[in-house]
Amino acid sequence: MIFVVVLMLAVAMPGMAGDKHEKCKGSTQDCLDKMATKLQNKAWLGVHYEPTEEGQWQITKVIEGSPAEAAGLKKGDVLVSMDGVAYTKDNSEAIKAAWSKVTPGSDVTCVVKRSGSKVKLHATLATTPPEMVAEYVGEHMMKDHAQIRVASN
Repeated sequence: MIFVVVLMLAVAMPGMAGDKHEKCKGSTQDCLDKMATKLQNKAWLGVHYEPTEEGQWQITKVIEGSPAEAAGLKKGDVLVSMDGVAYTKDNSEAIKAAWSKVTPGSDVTCVVKRSGSKVKLHATLATTPPEMVAEYVGEHMMKDHAQIRVASN
């Protein structure tokens, strides 16, 4: 499944989308409400990504109209770092910490690998759009709350 980067990674970001997920301690509705509230004020870059075999994050989609698109990030880029924090599978805690410090309006520097070269790009993060909040929450609910089932005709 493609993970969406708020790059607050489980949202966003690889940090929260890691292997260790603590189940929500409250009801499913409490989890849904808490997650939606938390995400609506999070900084957003606007990319989808997948891990590479080397443990890096390759961009699989750049959301139209996103800060990522405005900064020049492209599908196929491999995210090397953001503001000096290395983006690797093994660095999820540092990534999570970095994302906890940024807010909508923050300027960040992303380094990507593109066609064998490193490219430095600057982005101004935005507020996570409501449709992306809905997507993130929906993915989490379907993945981590087994009691939720989608009715079919």
